[in-house]
Amino acid sequence: NKGFGAFERGNLDMAIDLLHQCIELSPEHGRARKFLRAASIQRFVKRYPSPVQKKFAELAAFPGYLKALMLLKSGKQDKALVAAERLLQKAPLNVKYVCLGADAALAAGHKDAAIMILETAREQTPNDPALLLHMGNTYQKAEDWRNARDTFNALINLRPHDAHAMKLLKDAEARLSMAGSWDSVDKEGKDGFRALIKDQKVA
Repeated sequence: NKGFGAFERGNLDMAIDLLHQCIELSPEHGRARKFLRAASIQRFVKRYPSPVQKKFAELAAFPGYLKALMLLKSGKQDKALVAAERLLQKAPLNVKYVCLGADAALAAGHKDAAIMILETAREQTPNDPALLLHMGNTYQKAEDWRNARDTFNALINLRPHDAHAMKLLKDAEARLSMAGSWDSVDKEGKDGFRALIKDQKVA
């Protein structure tokens, strides 16, 4: 509550500090994490208004990236997530850092946090191919086939001749189709199952 209050007053440094403490104690606190992302982005944009300043800030944060990556590779997912959060407070718009933060959250068992980290970044950079690819893969890991399909479709619009992206899109569409078919079978009972088998294309 103190963190939310500081955010509303525009005291971004205090908001970030308090909200970080909150999610460190309670990683599943989605609202606190969302406000933390918003506060971090606002502070970064205000502090570094020019592209050159932003680039230097991201370079200065690189040691934090290496620390989070090492923790993640060594199997210390919870510590990696904390380190990634610290990293994203310093450079919240760097796609490479964002993707690592999402990977750390996913590895620590917080798939909603992973998706939120990526979606927040996409609001700022909606047409970054690397971000879209990572988002689509993360949706797949979370078995959110509809959003995976839509994300890969957006990637195809940017890269019409990307064979790998096209394959990922077809895989997501197939998964979504299968999920829809079996959902209908579950609702319709055995008659629905027989009707499905009769349709050779779906079978």
